[in-house]
Amino acid sequence: MPVQYATADSFRRVTGQQLKPILEILAQVTWPVPEAKIPTLIDQLGWTLTSNRVHIKADTHLPVNYAVGDFAKPDGELTYLIFYLTDIADDLADATALAAIQSAYRILTSEIQSIWGEPTGSQEPRDDDVAQTWWDLPTGSRLSVHNRPGKITAHFMYPRFAAAKRYYESHPREDYPELYEYDGDDSEN
Repeated sequence: MPVQYATADSFRRVTGQQLKPILEILAQVTWPVPEAKIPTLIDQLGWTLTSNRVHIKADTHLPVNYAVGDFAKPDGELTYLIFYLTDIADDLADATALAAIQSAYRILTSEIQSIWGEPTGSQEPRDDDVAQTWWDLPTGSRLSVHNRPGKITAHFMYPRFAAAKRYYESHPREDYPELYEYDGDDSEN
């Protein structure tokens, strides 16, 4: 089913009250999470399993126009979860909706801060036009809120991914360009 893009008049976002129980559950996740335990996590979140293929997908029941939680499970364990915190706006056609997304980003990060405290870090948009704010959890995992053109998403990652992110953040591109070079083949077979 195609997404019905939001306009400034119809734009919706998740509220702090709706997000709080999700954050409480994510803060308590015990790692690793084997693939067989992901449906239990989905139940704890109050979501509904909709697909168990390459990625496990769940209906988040959040009041946004793309209410899908996407659980990646390479090698048989959860590595990350992505879910939408706002409607998806048509980023090419509605500047007012894009302004609503900017406002929602500030509100959402403030609401998460009121639940989890000061964020661990943030990043202004770079070449990929993504602003981020993140919280590192005592479990070693991380929740980051991404402000992408046309939508805001939450990314919950397992401790090894979060550790890799922390490593790269402590070694800036300007000071360690060799960490950011890629010598592989980017072509598609």
